[in-house]
Amino acid sequence: MKQHLIKLRKNDDLRQEIESYCRREQVKAAYIGTCVGSLQNVRLRKGSTKSTCTIEGPFEICALSGTLSTSESHLHISISDEDYQVLGGHLIYGTLVLNTAEIVIVELDYYEIIRDRSEGNDYKELKITKMEGGN
Repeated sequence: MKQHLIKLRKNDDLRQEIESYCRREQVKAAYIGTCVGSLQNVRLRKGSTKSTCTIEGPFEICALSGTLSTSESHLHISISDEDYQVLGGHLIYGTLVLNTAEIVIVELDYYEIIRDRSEGNDYKELKITKMEGGN
């Protein structure tokens, strides 16, 4: 496994920058190891609907988890507000860093993942390919 460290700065789009990094570095399969930082706003989508919301911060990132590849990501985020209330959901584009965000990406050797729509499903599902050389 290979680890990647990213530091984002004020006004960077959290999801867009993570995905851009994975494309640039040709990360075919990975997951978020950890993420800490602050956000000025958060854009979320609930898993069971296509509705989205934008919430103005500031927020602290409590957790970021999900899968990554060169093609797409699937990320969930938990954040806390100034009153220590915790919110979360699917991370969507437009979530902006307030000061910094520090992200560790763990790349998986010998795998490639993509997301594709399967028959009868409105959402893209994870498809895993084991590459040559893997056990």
